[in-house]
Amino acid sequence: MTDMTIKKLKKSILILAFSTLIVCLTACRQGVSVTEQKSKEENAFSTDTVNRQNAGEKGGEVPVLLYQGQASLSITTPEGYVIFADPYEDVREGYEEEADLILVTDMRHRDHNHLESVKKRKPDCQILSPENMITEEGHVTLDLGYVSVEAVEAGYNELHDPEHCAGYILEFSNGTSVYISGDTGVTPQMETFPQRGLDYAFFCCDGIYTMTTKQASEAAGIVQAAHSIPYHTSVEKLFDREIANEFEAEGRIILEPGEELSLENENGNQNEKEEMEMKKYDFSVFPNVKVTGADLTEFTEEELEILYQQARYCQAMTDADIDTLRELTSEDITYTHMSGMQQTREEYFADVEDGSLRYYTIGIDSPQIEVEGDSASLTFTSVLNANAYGARGTFRMPGTHWYEKQDGVWVLM
Repeated sequence: MTDMTIKKLKKSILILAFSTLIVCLTACRQGVSVTEQKSKEENAFSTDTVNRQNAGEKGGEVPVLLYQGQASLSITTPEGYVIFADPYEDVREGYEEEADLILVTDMRHRDHNHLESVKKRKPDCQILSPENMITEEGHVTLDLGYVSVEAVEAGYNELHDPEHCAGYILEFSNGTSVYISGDTGVTPQMETFPQRGLDYAFFCCDGIYTMTTKQASEAAGIVQAAHSIPYHTSVEKLFDREIANEFEAEGRIILEPGEELSLENENGNQNEKEEMEMKKYDFSVFPNVKVTGADLTEFTEEELEILYQQARYCQAMTDADIDTLRELTSEDITYTHMSGMQQTREEYFADVEDGSLRYYTIGIDSPQIEVEGDSASLTFTSVLNANAYGARGTFRMPGTHWYEKQDGVWVLM
């Protein structure tokens, strides 16, 4: 709807009286506190609250990630498995545990593939790299039980060939997902990542061999992870705080070497919040009303509120609950029959109350809602099982209802 201004004229709702049928008013981690604290340094951008656990906790409820510096990461899964990513010979700490899995994003560059750094390995330790995770058929995904490892596109700059570089998306048993970019530029595949609902994403940004902070910020905007983390910020040292501060992204976290981070299932928590919102709008309490042709999880809270009001209205119609109908509608609403006969709200409600108009069930099919300020439209198809002045039938009628928010409540106009 282009013009959402609800006219202050009386609204007419077309009703199909039998000779014409009836419409039910055809009318969705080192123990730092977390928020990447807004550094006293300038350039701090945005932060988000994260739980950084104390060093030494193993096998907890969530994976624990240790940033070792450069592009090196260590992750302990909830089951106690240890994963190292991109081991680097200049990293001296963090390799005390026996490795179950080693990930390499680039076998050609020493700052990603110093396997000798990982001296302790389980007998069945696996090493995954572009050499075995990129095949003629494409990038490989492996489910190891404690983690799923999906190789994704990397490279895409003058110094890195996509055929010899890989990023990884890790999914852990608690549902947490982590994207490790490796040395790369912006890749075509990044465009598909928002639909994955990634929890954490690491972006290389030394500005010499990998992306600049501006490019990495652009990549983060494309990927849209709940938290974005700059890493591989220097080619001369393990970490450059000044470069890290230049990285801009919603939900940014800055980790320094030696810091740990609890990898919470951020998007899973968001799903729980959405489920709680849905419970506020429990359409199952309306036994005679069914909403079809729509995924309610895709509706905003305001749209759900409007749809819920419509369902209340329809249930009240089937119950002949005149008090609720009055609560939900504007006093000056009028109902117009296709025959041309018009009724005031009270005249129409009288016919509902005495059974002249009897609604048994009402379906709300394929609802579409547009909201602008305190005005809204709800377009859907009414599926009515009704007895209209002595004639029983099931009828489908498309139409639009107009709502206006009055004193914080959506009212049918």
